[in-house]
Amino acid sequence: MRRGSVRFSIVIPTFNRVEYLRLALASALEQADFDDFEVLVSDDCSEDETWPYLQSVKCPRLITLRNDHRSGMGLNWRKAVESSNGRFIYLLQDDDTVLPQLLSVSSSLFDRHKGVELLCFASCLIDHAGQNPRIYWRPEHESLLRAPEALLQFSNHWTLSSSQVVFSRKIYERHVSFDLTPPIFSDADTILRWMINADAILYPDPLALRRNWPGSVSSKMEGTSAMAETMKFVVKNVMQHAIASKSLDVTQLSKLESALKSTFLSV
Repeated sequence: MRRGSVRFSIVIPTFNRVEYLRLALASALEQADFDDFEVLVSDDCSEDETWPYLQSVKCPRLITLRNDHRSGMGLNWRKAVESSNGRFIYLLQDDDTVLPQLLSVSSSLFDRHKGVELLCFASCLIDHAGQNPRIYWRPEHESLLRAPEALLQFSNHWTLSSSQVVFSRKIYERHVSFDLTPPIFSDADTILRWMINADAILYPDPLALRRNWPGSVSSKMEGTSAMAETMKFVVKNVMQHAIASKSLDVTQLSKLESALKSTFLSV
């Protein structure tokens, strides 16, 4: 299969979460009213039943990869994206699920907003059992934010993760994505840096369900020194890229720095 041969790739980096992975993969494969897509799972040398399970799934849309050795989150995310073939990419966390209309709605939105490379949709949280859905963030209506409007908005109140964003392959290839320095929040750092120069579609309905549970990496790291260092890294890295881009004026840079510090360093 050649690069760009399908419109969408749903990529699922995974490690040792076979029970949640079953749900994530099933939801990815069960897309309604849309068939121009593939699903790629990159197993980071799991020690549970992940690989035998993946080998048992028989579906022509599914591509499965297994690392020779444990590479870690950032490298596995990169491998999953760079091994996929879609012109647009959705990175599904292995403990989250997508709704059946994810790709049909995303396709329509990118058709309506030609040339736009980012789609950010409403965040809906579920508990560890997949119950009690609640909206964490949603825009009031569908809208298009011209760069750097989305950057200034989301740096002021971070409400996204990779599970709420569909992105173009072109934007991924133009930038260093999923930095390997922080143990978590590589998606936040990447998305904010993309928003320096990218227009973004905001969509008011959820297209995925994000699992909020004690076993998530962010929950395990909450309040730790590693989390604090990660937050500092995000602020510093986004600011360095914003300054280097020369896309923001002095007032915008000042607002951005203040917002980033308030959002990421005061938690």
